[in-house]
Parts: sequence; structure tokens; C-alpha cells
Amino acid sequence: MWSSPCPWAAKRLKAEDGPDLLTQGSSDFLQTLFAADLVDELTVLVFPVILGSGKRLFQGQAAPGALKLTSSLTSDSRVMVGKYVRDGAVRTGGFQHAEPSPAELERRKALV
Repeated sequence: MWSSPCPWAAKRLKAEDGPDLLTQGSSDFLQTLFAADLVDELTVLVFPVILGSGKRLFQGQAAPGALKLTSSLTSDSRVMVGKYVRDGAVRTGGFQHAEPSPAELERRKALV
């Protein structure tokens, strides 16, 4: 275990053969891994409470990138667990369809 964040050591370990590397509960170290673009998979737990403040998961110099949800579940206690993997560059876009549906075209005709 390191006494301070060492991204170069994590890069070296990641390049070696061996089991997957895992970090839990160290948000400061996680920020170092995000900044060095060393996180391949992320499991996020969302608890159904509002506390008003806390640490941000993505802050500082995190390397931008898209994430893809690969699995999710909700526990009996309503905790949502989502597992994400890296999915390339950030893609931007909107929520509207490229072409309006037939129902939308009919709705628009009724407006005029």
C-alpha cells in the first residue's frame, strides 16, 4: 500500500501480468487514477439519502471519457449499483430524434 498517490507505480502494475487491480474507499487516490487515465471499470453505488454535501466523484484533473453501463441492480435496501467501463471519447448530442415520429408530425399539424 502506498503512503501517497503514485500514478507511475499504478501504471507499472497495470502493465504487468496478474490479477485485476482494485481500489475501494480512497477517493483521494481515485482522483489520482482518474487524472492519469488509469481507471478501466467503475462500480458506483447510489444510496437513497440526501446529506447535503460530500466529496465529488469526478473532480480535479480527471481525464474526460465516455462510460458505458454494463450491468446494474437495485438491492433490497434500494441501493443502486451500476458497473461502468470505458467507452472511448466523450460524445455529445441531444435528446431529440433526428427525424420526428409520425405522431409528432400529426401533433405539429394540429398546432397550426
